[in-house]
Amino acid sequence: MRRYAVIGWPVGHSLSPAMQNAAFKARGIDALYEAVPIAPEEFHTGIRRLLDEGFDGWNVTVPHKERMFEACDALGNGDARASGTVNTVVVSNGRMTGYSTDALGVVRAIAHDFGIRSMPATQLYLGCGGAAQAVATHAAANGAAKPAFLGLLEQDHQRQQQAGQHLDYIEKADEDSHVPFL
Repeated sequence: MRRYAVIGWPVGHSLSPAMQNAAFKARGIDALYEAVPIAPEEFHTGIRRLLDEGFDGWNVTVPHKERMFEACDALGNGDARASGTVNTVVVSNGRMTGYSTDALGVVRAIAHDFGIRSMPATQLYLGCGGAAQAVATHAAANGAAKPAFLGLLEQDHQRQQQAGQHLDYIEKADEDSHVPFL
């Protein structure tokens, strides 16, 4: 049986295990998806435990996306490299390859749910965590102006100041007033 997880702190409220296990069952896949809480101060120990227990991969949520980026042995896509965040890890031969799928998920959801295939070049992100960084990086690489990040909580102040800093080096794909989604 293959084993997968969602890791974060806290993570017990996640609906991912129910959704993923239902999908595995419907497709006849012999796999189990679990919620694995990993406290920030136990991050490296928690990752080692997942590897030692033979997990095949995991999804990453708050507050670990940036630390997971640093812990991966390799990066599997440009969004991860550009944003400095990882939300999906695939383990093969004990090596962790990290991916960032947040931007693609947002782009596809907006296109599907609202029929919008481009977004304004000027953007405001309500939040400044890993997902916001990943989506903003993707948009900036496709022509958006440097976005504004709005920290929603007092502890977000430092993150708010740092969130857009890595976007300064991204070369714009074009200077149009809209960013292509697909």
